[in-house]
Amino acid sequence: MINLKSYCWRLCFVLIGLIIIYWAALSGPFIFDDTINIINNPAVKLTELSIESIINLLFSSDAGLLKRPVAMLTFGLNYYFHGFDDFGFKATNLAIHFFSFVALFYFLKNLLLLLKSKLPTFVQIDINNFAFWVATIWAFHPINLTSVLYVVQRMTSLAGLFTFFSLAVYCTLRREPQKNTLRRCSVFVLCTLLGIFSKENAILIILFIAAIEVCIIFKSRGLEKNIQALFLTSVAVICILVTSLAFFHPAFFSGGFELRNFSMIERLLTESRVLVSYIYFSLLPDITQMSLFHDDITISRSLFSPITTMLSLLTHLLLISTAIYNIQKHSLYSFGVIFFYLGHSLESTFIALELMHEHRNYVPLAGILISTLYFLDKLVTFKKLNPNLVFGVICFCFASSTFIRSLSWTSYPQLIMTQAKKNPESPRTIYALGLWNYSEMLRLNETKVADTNAQKAAENFNRVSKLDDKSVYPLLATIRLIDQLEQRVDKKYVQDVTRRIQANFVSNQDSAALSNFVQCYSNNYCTIEPLEIESIILAVKESTKISLNNKLTILYNYSFALGSAGHNDLSEKYMFSANKLYQNQHPDRRSAQEESITQ
Repeated sequence: MINLKSYCWRLCFVLIGLIIIYWAALSGPFIFDDTINIINNPAVKLTELSIESIINLLFSSDAGLLKRPVAMLTFGLNYYFHGFDDFGFKATNLAIHFFSFVALFYFLKNLLLLLKSKLPTFVQIDINNFAFWVATIWAFHPINLTSVLYVVQRMTSLAGLFTFFSLAVYCTLRREPQKNTLRRCSVFVLCTLLGIFSKENAILIILFIAAIEVCIIFKSRGLEKNIQALFLTSVAVICILVTSLAFFHPAFFSGGFELRNFSMIERLLTESRVLVSYIYFSLLPDITQMSLFHDDITISRSLFSPITTMLSLLTHLLLISTAIYNIQKHSLYSFGVIFFYLGHSLESTFIALELMHEHRNYVPLAGILISTLYFLDKLVTFKKLNPNLVFGVICFCFASSTFIRSLSWTSYPQLIMTQAKKNPESPRTIYALGLWNYSEMLRLNETKVADTNAQKAAENFNRVSKLDDKSVYPLLATIRLIDQLEQRVDKKYVQDVTRRIQANFVSNQDSAALSNFVQCYSNNYCTIEPLEIESIILAVKESTKISLNNKLTILYNYSFALGSAGHNDLSEKYMFSANKLYQNQHPDRRSAQEESITQ
């Protein structure tokens, strides 16, 4: 175990540094997916610590196959103690980030001690110093900002916390296999489970362990009996889980691409370029290029379209080859490289997720820093420089970049306008800016400023429609804007929405926009007649490029809208049509539960 008292001043240094860096942004607003997962989730509003309310909270999220109950519990406890206070939620995220730093430090310390125990000649590195600086630079790195200030990404940081701590415990088990084995095994299993139920990619712990075995314990003649049993049991459990997942949920591996504008092969090719961007951001964190969204990335349609796809693949081949070749001579470098690629093996490969998000580097970043700082430490030693001074300067530069970046997160308008300036080709960013203009128009009704915001909103929605010419959400926003301005909606907008639905896939974002658009009739937010958009609903009904749940939600909401407008016969017709669709997919059930479908 690390004697934390001897490192107290260092821990205080990092804690104070993190508070200074993030303090101004801790009072910033909830954003984007925070609303869906937290603000609009009734189960998060935990008013009593009863078994029923806690169980309801644990499984209230639609994020991930396992519902991520550990993260959801922390959201509920946040609400229980201070309601939807922005500062409280983000301060909790910062605390988790600090403890993740401690866990990473603990892991690196034990990893290096394990390496030294297996390779007695490994004396080139000051273990305590190296572990501290790698962990500190990781903690201050600007690429980790979204995992702190984007509240819902607590799922990522919690998974990272338990991943680092699990690996630390495993290293102590391998270094001292006869000492407190049962207790350490129990802690390892507990942390692994907590990580997996915070976010599913914590299951990569098993692969990280394999990397430790291959890269660090290569001199060992065999696994100690107890550790071997733990490792083999863990591998067996993972194999069973993956096999079960493939059997019961095959769509997890191959599904979802019908709702994307890229295939699995195109995603894999594009991710080769994305990973190069991650490496670049890790080593040279240019905050002018860092953004909340990276949805403007060009999709790789082939190995040479664009040509950087092939160059990226060659880069990865070179890095992995050098890592394998240097396992015995530079095992720490090899481990770092392999750790990075394993860390991205789930979210940056075959699953139909969005192409790029910076928070996916929360754990893999440690691998890049281990490899890079390993050689930098050797260079500093060779040049007889002061390592604390060199690493301290790097740390200060990264911390300054993170501080500057965090200033744009102090308010929603500041964040959106900053993101729009940095990433003017991002449809989601420009759309968010348009929505803010729209909300300002409503707030400043009947003023010249309101008219200005209405014009800006129209311009931004039109721009998004051109940037993303297959989606319908910007056109629906334009229709809402025109309707709100009490102007006649041109039929061309309805026709264009209909055409796009008929010709393209209907993404989850489009489906949510359609559902909200239809709901505005029931809530008396729209003046346009529901019958005027019937062609849109018919296109949704006939589309084969929209998920069943999304289709049902839209049809039910349209049925309610028709009822609210007095068209009872048509309302019953669409309700019947939706129920029939549901029963065709679920013949063992009597009828669809409308309320549960629309939730």
